[in-house]
Amino acid sequence: MQYAEILKALTDTFLIGKLIFIFILTMFYVYIKKRMPIRSVSLLKIVIIILVVRDVLYSAFYLISPYINPVLQDSGFLLVISDILVLGVYLLWLRTYTGTKKYDAVFYLLNALFFVLVIANLWLQLSSQYILFEKLVPHLWILSNLIYLSVTFYGVTVYNTDNPGMVMSTRLEIIRIPVITQLLILIALVFFEVSYHTVFIQYFCIPISYFLHVYVLYKYTIQYETEQKNKHDFLQNDLDSLFEFMRNLGSAIAEKLDLTQILNFIIASATKSTNADAGAILLVDEFEDILRVEAVNGIFPPPYEAPEQIKLKISSIQSYFKSIPIKIGETILGEAAKIGRPIFVRNTLNDDRMKNNTKNDTLYVSSIIVIPLIVAKRILGVLSIIKRERGKFFTENDFDHIKTFADYASLTIDFIMTYMELIEKREMERELGIAAEIQQKLLPNKIPRLDKATISAFSIPAKGVSGDYFDVLPLQKNKVALVICDVAGKGVPAALVMVMIRSILHLITSADKDARTIVTWINRGITGRIDIDHFATLSFMIYDQHSGKITYSNAAHHPLLIFKKKTGKLESIDTEGLPIGIERGTKYEQKSFRIDKGDVAVLYTDGIIEAMNASGEQYTFESLAKVVLKNAHLSPNELIDKIKSDLKVFVGNAPQHDDQTLLLMKVN
Repeated sequence: MQYAEILKALTDTFLIGKLIFIFILTMFYVYIKKRMPIRSVSLLKIVIIILVVRDVLYSAFYLISPYINPVLQDSGFLLVISDILVLGVYLLWLRTYTGTKKYDAVFYLLNALFFVLVIANLWLQLSSQYILFEKLVPHLWILSNLIYLSVTFYGVTVYNTDNPGMVMSTRLEIIRIPVITQLLILIALVFFEVSYHTVFIQYFCIPISYFLHVYVLYKYTIQYETEQKNKHDFLQNDLDSLFEFMRNLGSAIAEKLDLTQILNFIIASATKSTNADAGAILLVDEFEDILRVEAVNGIFPPPYEAPEQIKLKISSIQSYFKSIPIKIGETILGEAAKIGRPIFVRNTLNDDRMKNNTKNDTLYVSSIIVIPLIVAKRILGVLSIIKRERGKFFTENDFDHIKTFADYASLTIDFIMTYMELIEKREMERELGIAAEIQQKLLPNKIPRLDKATISAFSIPAKGVSGDYFDVLPLQKNKVALVICDVAGKGVPAALVMVMIRSILHLITSADKDARTIVTWINRGITGRIDIDHFATLSFMIYDQHSGKITYSNAAHHPLLIFKKKTGKLESIDTEGLPIGIERGTKYEQKSFRIDKGDVAVLYTDGIIEAMNASGEQYTFESLAKVVLKNAHLSPNELIDKIKSDLKVFVGNAPQHDDQTLLLMKVN
């Protein structure tokens, strides 16, 4: 009796420990799930549910063991069924990376049949002495499943799977831990003839299997932290690379305004910054609807079938590629130009569009990125980079970098092409015209529509070329960013500073950064790369539609104006900070607050409140505030019209001396 009491006390202790272990595993999952891919989250949640249900049932069997059939608590059917289900879920998890394979259906069908046999075996044991198979058969079946999983997992390589790092780093434990568990259970059942509800199986063998799921969750944690660090390093390197390109491009333009020379410089810079083996720029011939090769760096094999004699010499390949135009929509290059979206083929062996470049000859390409060059929804051409060495592929970071690079390259190419057209037409004010065109393209073509707020804006340049800039950037998680900026100076230099600010803004703005961080990054990116007399004031706010929260940071711009419907009053919100581009180490502050239904947020430049009439009197902040207070009940577009109308009446026939920009948001 004393031994039985000790064993029961020990079992009770292990039972509590196992439930605590399941609780810890669940908490670990809750902590890490937001850092995992959505499909992986769902599948690993199923694994935890299976474990919880199994252990709760086993615990219930133990607590009511005197009152249930001994066959039921000692059949092991819960352990067998749960192990089969867990292995099936891990196969589904693998297929989120590799895609479904044809043999998987057979795997699931055989396991479903075996599942039925396990239930049938339990029913026979409960109703008679007859059984279909002994205890060791289910575990041998599970080991056969592990053999299939092992072959499947170890068939994953960087050559046949995109981003296989998670699979390759966890597959050993995914196979090894279940194998060890099953072997321990088999040894206990065969050689020691123990029961499934014994301490050894329930509170030693089964908890060992939990380490598999803990390990997978732990690897996701490590992967997330590594990705965050790589993202930070990438952004820093990307900014440095982009500004190096801007500076060198400016020098090249200043030296000689030649489109061919600039295109060669752009593709050489793109190739160097991504460690590509070759690159090419093709421009659209609008009269013939084709792409013509304008610049090539390195050996760029044509992405289409070429005559055998052409493949014999590298020089022949280059000449052939440059001489053959590509129709819009044909080949992977023409397809990118037609659809107007980037194309990234990490491994050409997995893409039929590159079948002519996967043979073992001089046309071989291992990885390719094609980015359409687009300005104001007009496709200028495509920029493409390739890797030719076997086993070497572009990464997602390379893809993100070259997209940002191509965005600036597109503006540059459009700028040069437009500028050359102006030279040909001999227009007297070509510099102001090109700067105005660039500035106009910086502004959003269409203001995004929000579910819980409406945004409206206007921007009127004083002399064709504006030093003002505003933007509205939709973010993830129901957030939107609003920015307004006023660059000191006029003309092309001010427009190029806007290009730099816009490039940085679009590169770094994301839902996981607050307003202070983004303004700080913009300042660090600009400072030291522009003349001191081309600084800029800037206001930046992030609005969360879900919570109504606004996070606001200001770099020496006019304060944010908020109309509160609840009180019927206007509030002026400001934070301290120097203008952008003055001091690299400037630390910016931010304020957070909430706005409710009917509230209005107003951002504006000094061209509004400093507008002068013929008598030299200024419009003033008080006049703007008065119009907002009086008409805050109107829609944003109507309120904008009231402000413009009141401003026009005040100014009268006096000439506009400064750019006027206003950005307004009202909560629906």
